[in-house]
Amino acid sequence: MTQSEILDTLSKVGAARRGQITEQWYTVKAADGTERRQGPYYVWTRYDGGKKLTSRVRGPEADRARREIEKGRDIDRLVGEFWRNAEAEAEGAAEKKTALPAVSRPARNCAKPSRSSGRRCPPEARTPSGSRRR
Repeated sequence: MTQSEILDTLSKVGAARRGQITEQWYTVKAADGTERRQGPYYVWTRYDGGKKLTSRVRGPEADRARREIEKGRDIDRLVGEFWRNAEAEAEGAAEKKTALPAVSRPARNCAKPSRSSGRRCPPEARTPSGSRRR
């Protein structure tokens, strides 16, 4: 898909969710000592800003919430494809640019000659003692 097709698709998504829906069951003891299972209770879990958020979803709304989570996964796939396209375009633009010729610069401190700088500094970069290089 092209970038514009991805954006068009994203604009038509509508309601979506991140995360997952899980079922919870609870075991409780009755007055006579027998155990019973209560549930299912549906819990929507997601992460936002590194924090885990949970909230209950009513039974009749659980199927709709699952469909919205599937839409959220579709959004993640589209955004991933958008990034891949954008990065490929950036790499292509970088390859099309003509490389600039390398500019050699004199080594640091060439303006102040010393025993070691004479070997690193080209002759035109060397300046007589006491003068400043401009």
